[in-house]
Amino acid sequence: MKKRIVIIMIAVMLAIPAAVFAGDGLSIGATAMLMPMQYDEYNDLVPVSLGDIIDNADLIAEQITAEDLMYGAELRLDFSLFQISNLAFYDSDLGVLMGMADAGLYLDLGIIGLGAGVGANYLTDFTDGVILAYNAKVNADLILGPFILSSYVMGYTDDPEAVVDENDIGGIVGVSALFQL
Repeated sequence: MKKRIVIIMIAVMLAIPAAVFAGDGLSIGATAMLMPMQYDEYNDLVPVSLGDIIDNADLIAEQITAEDLMYGAELRLDFSLFQISNLAFYDSDLGVLMGMADAGLYLDLGIIGLGAGVGANYLTDFTDGVILAYNAKVNADLILGPFILSSYVMGYTDDPEAVVDENDIGGIVGVSALFQL
């Protein structure tokens, strides 16, 4: 089942060049993502919850360093009111690709774009893949012609049925600089 989902995601990503001519645009660019972590009462490193990110955004922003960020690429396909996006981060030490794929609604309001989508976080070593978690992402874009500055907040969980409030969801924040082809 998990292999099938990764194969479907790869097929969708291969179909994107053909869809460029039918859609509103393909965008590609660099992204920097922060997945804040903290120590729990057992001295284990665990993700900061989405609720903590929202409540303590100023404190988290003050503590960000370049070493805390993960750098990668973002690929987006916008067509009509829909958006498909994929964030990808390659770890050369482990030889794995970690990604966050999602699909959802996108409103292009001229100079501002707003999106919301759901999808899966996956990990692959190019021979086998696994779904790590499920995500929900919102993004806000500043559209400057073919150049897009984007910020996003993502919540993720490996068990959606166990989520009661925003403190049961891990949080990710990030920014992207995209160029629309």
